[in-house]
Amino acid sequence: MSKALCVVKEIDVNQMDDNDRKAAVREAKIMEKLSHPNIIKSHEVYKTKRGKLCIVMEYADGGDLNKIIKKRR
Repeated sequence: MSKALCVVKEIDVNQMDDNDRKAAVREAKIMEKLSHPNIIKSHEVYKTKRGKLCIVMEYADGGDLNKIIKKRR
């Protein structure tokens, strides 16, 4: 991986049932394979011993989509 700025999104999967937990991991793994200029690149996905699903992704300095949508309303 380069020295580009990245963020780690942590999701507590301990609170999810087994099906939701598997679906979250599956979705994160799919995100890792996507390559499109309008989609934030996901570099790595891993689970911690404490039950966190971690997604390492490129940093987007414009904020998240939810904030942009709310701002434009």
